[in-house]
Amino acid sequence: MIARRLNQRGDTIVEVLLALLVLGAVLAGAYVSSSSSLRGTRMAQERGEALKLIEGQLERIKSNPSAFISQPGYFCVDLASGSAVSGFSPNPPADASADPLSGYPLSCRQGNIPYYVSIIRDGSNGTYAARARWVRIGGGSNQEVKISYRVY
Repeated sequence: MIARRLNQRGDTIVEVLLALLVLGAVLAGAYVSSSSSLRGTRMAQERGEALKLIEGQLERIKSNPSAFISQPGYFCVDLASGSAVSGFSPNPPADASADPLSGYPLSCRQGNIPYYVSIIRDGSNGTYAARARWVRIGGGSNQEVKISYRVY
């Protein structure tokens, strides 16, 4: 009789441990799922802000295209003064360990996250290619958004 009671207690402890194991697995799965969802939402917000910054740059060009038509190479619009900032190369440096955004001047850095904006006039047809680059919140690879826009 005593041996039977001890055996029942042992079964109960095993059942409790199994239940805790299952509960832990369910909670871990829920955490991974919500973390992934939050990461996706954060990436969408970063991309949306980058698009707004580019659109702001292109609106400045649209409002006064003659001020930007002769810009050689890459430039950005300094939103404080409304003038073009040029003479930089937004291309990643050859040294892989260097900061990939180091080629941008500070006046081309905008937004809550450091977004780096560059625009290049694409040929003589009045088309501009605008690009925003940034490093994702929480680290990771650089992200980029590009828009082509034609001024008539």
